[in-house]
Amino acid sequence: MLTYSAITKVKDRERAEGLGVALEKLNPPPMGVGVFGLEDGSGEWEVGAYFHDKPDEISILLLENAFGTDGFAISEIPETDWVAKVKRELNPVEAGRFFVFGKHDLKKLPKDRVGLRIEASMAFGTGHHGTTKGCLLALDKLVARGKKIDEVIDIGGMISISSLNHIIYGILIAAFLLLEPRGIAGIWMRVKTYFKTWPFSY
Repeated sequence: MLTYSAITKVKDRERAEGLGVALEKLNPPPMGVGVFGLEDGSGEWEVGAYFHDKPDEISILLLENAFGTDGFAISEIPETDWVAKVKRELNPVEAGRFFVFGKHDLKKLPKDRVGLRIEASMAFGTGHHGTTKGCLLALDKLVARGKKIDEVIDIGGMISISSLNHIIYGILIAAFLLLEPRGIAGIWMRVKTYFKTWPFSY
């Protein structure tokens, strides 16, 4: 089913929030409205709405003039299997001995690599951020300095860890994956945005 989005920018928070409220009052109303502060230092705010049917052009034009927006960009959104799309575009990350992948790439895991299976979601990173890959490469160099692995703990059949030092390495890997922008840091940003836009958030 074809749906529509209408997105614009305004210069300040007060006008952005007012525009969000006005969008909610359109007839027929949108399915969701979002108001977000841009993090590029411009001080501008983005306002977007998501519609089942094409929004009324006259109503949108009136809102543009009333709130001094840059003009709404109205786009058609074709029906898409978003899960399949993400899986096609989310390739494994290789960093030294580490191989970060999702369930859909399980068969690609090389036998000589340490597999880190991370499912893409709103709560966890996927290892694609540069800082994550850099940390994994650094850990790979530390482990490669000749430490003998004589005791192994098998966690989920995917990661082999030995001794307290190796357990610490594993915890560090998990921490970096969680703290990258799509991890806990991203969760905190979305929580703050939600309460700024409540009750008009998605």
